[in-house]
Amino acid sequence: MLTTDVHVTDAAGRWIIPGLWDCHTHFTQWAQTLGRLDLIAARSAREAMDMLRDHLARLRARPQGLSPDVFVVGMRFRHSLWSDCDQPTLAAIDEAAGDQPVALSSADMHCGWVNTAAARRLGVQVRDSGLIGEREWFDAYCKLDNAPGAARETLRLIRAAQMDAARKGVVGIRDYEMADNIAVWTRRFASATIPAGVGTGVGDGSPSAGAQTLTAAERAELTAESRQSVAAGFDWDASFAHGMRGLRVDAGIYPERLADAIDAGWHTGDELPGSRALDGVPGGALGRVGAMKLISDGSLNTRSAYCSTPYSGIRPNSFGTLNYTPDQIEQYFHLATVHGFDIACHAIGDEANTIVLNAAEATGAHGSIEHAQMLKPVDIPRFARIGLDVSVQPQHAMDDRDVIARFWANPVGIPYPFRSLHDAGARLRFGSDAPVAPLDPWMAISAAVFGTESSAREPFQPEQCLDVRVALAASTAAGRDQLVPGAAADLVLLDADPYAADSPEAMRAMKDAVAATMLAGRWTYRRF
Repeated sequence: MLTTDVHVTDAAGRWIIPGLWDCHTHFTQWAQTLGRLDLIAARSAREAMDMLRDHLARLRARPQGLSPDVFVVGMRFRHSLWSDCDQPTLAAIDEAAGDQPVALSSADMHCGWVNTAAARRLGVQVRDSGLIGEREWFDAYCKLDNAPGAARETLRLIRAAQMDAARKGVVGIRDYEMADNIAVWTRRFASATIPAGVGTGVGDGSPSAGAQTLTAAERAELTAESRQSVAAGFDWDASFAHGMRGLRVDAGIYPERLADAIDAGWHTGDELPGSRALDGVPGGALGRVGAMKLISDGSLNTRSAYCSTPYSGIRPNSFGTLNYTPDQIEQYFHLATVHGFDIACHAIGDEANTIVLNAAEATGAHGSIEHAQMLKPVDIPRFARIGLDVSVQPQHAMDDRDVIARFWANPVGIPYPFRSLHDAGARLRFGSDAPVAPLDPWMAISAAVFGTESSAREPFQPEQCLDVRVALAASTAAGRDQLVPGAAADLVLLDADPYAADSPEAMRAMKDAVAATMLAGRWTYRRF
């Protein structure tokens, strides 16, 4: 029954869908791409270094110049698509960067290209290639957020990324940043402070640990930004003067922090302090503890995904890398499960997926396998039987289709088997793995439905394409493409019918058709 305090919005015949989720992000790193050198367009190491030189020149030409102590960070180079004679080298990046510490992250974030100055500061040893990979790179990358000025810049970019997500109809994310995520998001929800160790795990987990309070000038800047953003529908005063309020966040943790989280009494699904937007309504808490994220193997682009057959074109034979032994994976799954944590296990190669499925079956673990990019046919029905979700990133298939032909030329498994998984009864959840791909659910939906980024190119594995309703449902929290009474008031109003999009270009353009986004009954974006 309507009451007198209910506000009615005339949607003027627009289409309405549930709010969209990105079920796999590294949100701080994604936000930072909005202010860092993007190398995705580089077609060779030579081009990447030309882009780096231009970027350094622009930074040095600013009125404030460029301090020699500041790390210059770049993102998303894809050396797996570069010719063998134009690959990264230490000599090339040293020549381009000199004594300025420079660290470049690959598109899949599983390796970094650093110069000698950066390696010295990060405490890593580099070979002639200048590349460091997997866990050594993960540890080194986290140190970049301790660089001078990094925390203040991160808060600014987090605000921008939150607004960008709302403009695309996004109401929630699963964040798997390599940080003390529970503490980081508690601080972000609780108050307008700048965590000194954003993304690094610095702090004791209390809401004020490692935080720097905004100066009066910075608060004034936020207020000015608030007035501008309210015009576009985002209430920044409520959002940041009193904490983050623009997204739902499931804050994942990593195995190395699991024991501390257990000792602190956390469980998957617990409400994060300070994140409650509304009392007494469904979905009133915006922040919750997420799953334990374990990275079982590497990636295709770095030829480190763990496979049952060797990579093609690589000598000597390489099967990839398993980051934990099968026994260790099973032990972590058991520890998480008995203490009330879901698992979210990264597994890309077909053999890694088999090992992870075996561990989940043995321990009764619940949650998801992340990526599942190559699966043996016998493993596909196991997801539904065990009860694990499959968290996939359809845009990765578009980015990887040429790499698959190069390095997975003779696979035992099926790459990106979206339709096979759906037909076998598995629950699909879509994400971006941002910043590996942009945080944009419409891009993921388009890739899953059409199998190509352009109508001019034939679909990749058309037999694995999905119906638009299945793809849209996989991009929501509840796995539905329609609203139901009693659900949280998370919704999107659209100026165009998503079911009528008849090309990849039309579906990708749906982000521009978002007229409004509502989160927990409050508009986070509105342009009418």
